[in-house]
Amino acid sequence: MCRIDAPFGNITFDEKNDPKERFIQALDEFDIQGNFRTLMIKHFSDTWMNVFRGVLALEDALAETQSHTSESAKCISILLTQQKTIVNSIASYYGYYLLPLDDEAIIAFLKDVADIYYPNALFGLFNDGMDKCGSYIMFSSWLYGKDYCLTKAFFDDTSLCLLNDSDRAFLLWSFFDEISHRLQSLDSKRLYKAMAYIANSNVVQGPQTEEITNTSTNIIRGLDFIRAWITYDSQAGRFNYKWFDFLYFYNKSFSNLDDSISLELIDSDETQALNYEWLENTKLKLQELLYINTNLDNVPSEEHEQWARDLDRYFKTFTYRNFETHYNHNTSNIYNLYKRKDNAHHEFCLKLKPLQISAWIEFSIKEDFRRLLESKPSQSRGELKDSVDLWGYGKYFTLWKKVFLAALEELDYQSKLLILSCSIPFNSRRAEDLYPECAAWWNELFTDLIASKDFSKSLIPDWTVVAMDRLKQEEMVSYIDKSIGIIRGEIVKEENEENLEAYHQKLVRLLSFLDRSAPDKALRHRLFLMRSSTEPFSDEALSKFDYSYEQKGFSKWYDSLKQLAADQCAKKINEHRNLTAAKHKQFQEDFYVQFSQQLAEFFLSRLRLRRGEKAKDDKYETSQVTEQSSIWRQGYLKALTELGLDLNGKVHKTVNFTKKSDPNEDVRAIASECYKAVRRHAKKDPTIQDIKRSINAAEWWLLMCQRTELGYETDSEKAVRTRRNLMRNP
Repeated sequence: MCRIDAPFGNITFDEKNDPKERFIQALDEFDIQGNFRTLMIKHFSDTWMNVFRGVLALEDALAETQSHTSESAKCISILLTQQKTIVNSIASYYGYYLLPLDDEAIIAFLKDVADIYYPNALFGLFNDGMDKCGSYIMFSSWLYGKDYCLTKAFFDDTSLCLLNDSDRAFLLWSFFDEISHRLQSLDSKRLYKAMAYIANSNVVQGPQTEEITNTSTNIIRGLDFIRAWITYDSQAGRFNYKWFDFLYFYNKSFSNLDDSISLELIDSDETQALNYEWLENTKLKLQELLYINTNLDNVPSEEHEQWARDLDRYFKTFTYRNFETHYNHNTSNIYNLYKRKDNAHHEFCLKLKPLQISAWIEFSIKEDFRRLLESKPSQSRGELKDSVDLWGYGKYFTLWKKVFLAALEELDYQSKLLILSCSIPFNSRRAEDLYPECAAWWNELFTDLIASKDFSKSLIPDWTVVAMDRLKQEEMVSYIDKSIGIIRGEIVKEENEENLEAYHQKLVRLLSFLDRSAPDKALRHRLFLMRSSTEPFSDEALSKFDYSYEQKGFSKWYDSLKQLAADQCAKKINEHRNLTAAKHKQFQEDFYVQFSQQLAEFFLSRLRLRRGEKAKDDKYETSQVTEQSSIWRQGYLKALTELGLDLNGKVHKTVNFTKKSDPNEDVRAIASECYKAVRRHAKKDPTIQDIKRSINAAEWWLLMCQRTELGYETDSEKAVRTRRNLMRNP
């Protein structure tokens, strides 16, 4: 049989008389151990009679803890036995409960429980059972003061931080509702008057009701909470909301504030305008907090661009609302507007960290890059406008250049060329003295581009077109020579058909430059281009296409030899304005002789053998001659016949060789005619008109060859009329 006292174990039937000893006795009887025991003794050994109101209540409270395994849960169990006291204490804190309370011990115990078991996680303690005592805002304010909801600790609460972005936003906005006393549910008239009270700095016409002053106080208090939320979440890298969604999706308070303005009064009302200004400026100030407090070290690098994009959009909105909307185009000084915007930018940057400024600069540069690279080709230079407007002065410009170079290195050479083809990134209204240094730096970057071994040959014409406006004239001739040669090879390719217009526009610029600096080279290039063209320059009557129609790209740069010679002659004469009539005539004659000699030299070069080739048994193959088309060889011979020049014997020697050695019978026959004509006319002394006619006739044959080579028919009768007209009007 069992002993009948066995169930009582070590229980002492006698109660201790001393209250402290009786409390320890109770802890022993319920086997209270560890930190839980330490906390119970610390806070209740002297006060348990007042807290628990007797031994039975104490024992019941300790018995409740037996079902819990963790010390934190046991502590919360004890706290909940004092739920009524806690609820009354919270009510007393807010002035709703006026009777005396003995709550110091339970509050001290609660704070220790929070510090030991829920460090930086008061919201976790609340959710683990203390939510039975009221709302979290009331609970936390009662425990740590009414401004606890504005502290870093409140927002860094690890339990709050475990929520996803959406749940966190809804929860914090619910806290805002409580702090602002349900702002989103107030009627528009009340909100409107409260905003007017705030917007007028508490100075309004007539006395205000307590309801209005309280509402304005609640609005301000709620905004303080939003400011703290934005500040601490952005610092920690937790603010992951689109700005519009943050203000309007998770809560209706700002919608109600907006609506109260639009619904209550008409547009002309001054108070309405003040309310609108106050509300919009408040939103902008909240946004500013977001950007100046964002710690980009806590933000993934791939998200820096989006942050900078949003910042840039904010700043443009800020400057527009604060400066541009007040700018009067009729009476305001534009430079004063620029100065005010610059000052605002400088002051804003003082609030930003170096990494934030670098990210903003990088975004503004890349945004300029994007705009320029996506824009349609244009004859005018592009501008790095937005980034230079923001950063093209003072200490920021040095950083801008550093970030610019890094961003430029990420581009391919075609994109680099487009960017460096832009106008010098300089803002003249800010620092005129920096222009020489900036221009030198910019041009150095541009010239270094073509020196790179990786710079594509196909980009040289684009580079050259831009360089003509930047480099000295004598430095450009070789680049233009090379560029035109490259274009000549590109325009005959079928895959470049869509780009023909762009190529011809470049030829206009390049040839126009050569016409001024090296007209002999310009002439040779035009003759080469005529030869390689896939489209004829004349109609079936061998009449050059009219400029006014501009049916073909070449019509923008190809002038007839007659017109080209006339223009060049007029230019040279204009450079010698003091010529007498006799000298004027001689000058003109000398020019036309020289021009026709340049033509003859070109035609001869096309009839000679290619470098390194030699005739065999006084014969050569078509592949050995420079001009491999028999039609064009005939044309050049006909043109030489018309010019009648021998060039100190060079013409008749080359033509004689062609007459004997060319593989084509027709070429040999025409060469024989040319030989005779040159020998016959070489000693004549032609007039200026004779030379002009010979030039026109030579070109007539070239146009004939071109159409024939390309497979186009020529109307012989019309062609003869065209020729005769040219001869009559040289």
